[in-house]
Parts: sequence; C-alpha cells; structure tokens
Amino acid sequence: MKLTYRTYGQDQATDKDAAAAANQEDDDEKKSEVDTTPFRHAIWYYVHRIYGICHDDYDYRNVNIYLNRPTKHFVKKVACTPWRVTVKDFEHFSHTLTASEKCHVTLLAAEARKQAGLMYGLRAVMQHFL
Repeated sequence: MKLTYRTYGQDQATDKDAAAAANQEDDDEKKSEVDTTPFRHAIWYYVHRIYGICHDDYDYRNVNIYLNRPTKHFVKKVACTPWRVTVKDFEHFSHTLTASEKCHVTLLAAEARKQAGLMYGLRAVMQHFL
C-alpha cells in the first residue's frame, strides 16, 4: 500500500496554509521574472526526505543543486528543532536572500514539516483500522 498525502484527502485549512507558503512570492520576484519553483520544491522535498518521506517523482539531486550547505542546515534546524533557531541563524544562513525571502524559506520548511506529520498521523490511523 502506497501512502500519498493527496490520495487520502487533506484538511482544507491545512491545504490553504501549505499552498500559501508554497506559492508566496515577493513583488520583486514577480518583477524580475525569476522562477523560484525549483528552489521552493527543493526545500519542500528536502524536509520530507528528512522525515523519511520519499517522492518517486522528484529528482533529489536538485536539492544539492538549489540548496547550499548553510541553507540545508537552517532548513533542517527549522524542521527538526525550531525552538533552537536563533536570530543569528536566521540572519546568516544566506547573504543573498532578503529578509522576506528568508521568512518564506522558514514558512516553507515549517509547512513541509506539518504536512509530513499529518501524513504520518494519517498513516497510523489507516493502519489501525486495517
């Protein structure tokens, strides 16, 4: 049995939160017409992979292409131990991103973690009733 988040449905509020985090773009990004989708996907799938969720349709080599080590370290810290994230971590994980873009990275990591937790919870409920 293969468990996918979309197969078994999801809470509408949670779906809206995840969609808002995934699709949020700064006005500057829209003006410059830079496609940030691969970067956003790399963050999302990296967090899922940390939690043991492997997507067959994603090429995980892209994670190493789009995320450098400091960014991966920050995303992992946000996803696994958010209470340990400091202002210093936030300010120094990337010198090329603006503050709003760093907030977006943080939101993406948090939403991906929330989705991973919901997937595991749903799986546990399904296994209980099978």
